[in-house]
Amino acid sequence: MATVPRFRVAITGVIGCGITNCKGNKPDTKLKFAWDVGFRTFATEAADDNVLDQTWSKTFDGDGVRFEYTTKHPESLHQKMMKIQVWDKNLLKDEYIGSTEIDLHSICTGPPMIKLNISRQNGDLAGTLHLSVTMQQIAEVHFAVNEVTLTCMRDNLAYEDLVLKHWVSLDYKKTKTR
Repeated sequence: MATVPRFRVAITGVIGCGITNCKGNKPDTKLKFAWDVGFRTFATEAADDNVLDQTWSKTFDGDGVRFEYTTKHPESLHQKMMKIQVWDKNLLKDEYIGSTEIDLHSICTGPPMIKLNISRQNGDLAGTLHLSVTMQQIAEVHFAVNEVTLTCMRDNLAYEDLVLKHWVSLDYKKTKTR
């Protein structure tokens, strides 16, 4: 029976450096994330435009954004992307600044600290994002054994020996399994 590969994903510590809008001003930046084309999307609050390095503390402080990712095609992680759009939050209508992306294979195998350049629609640099992204595979392991001996210790003295024979489950209980 084949299982669908699962991954535990955590995005934390996102910092925007040198981000400017199309007029060259510091924007009230908000981010829109898309993980593997619609698997998971979320947006941040607007960051304060009065600081040099922008952070999105309501979204990424503490545990950050965490979720479980499943894919039927883990061999295609190099083609699946995490895309981030950068927007300037305005009173009437938000203004698109630029975007960046990275493939999930690079996230899964690379270092957790990532630096991504934000590109405008014309290809110019609009700033950079520094973030920590971890992607750990979750595995369920089932195995069978022919014979196992477990010795339990209490007060540094062995008081119970368990002998498990002939393909039994290794759920530990204080009773002997025959």
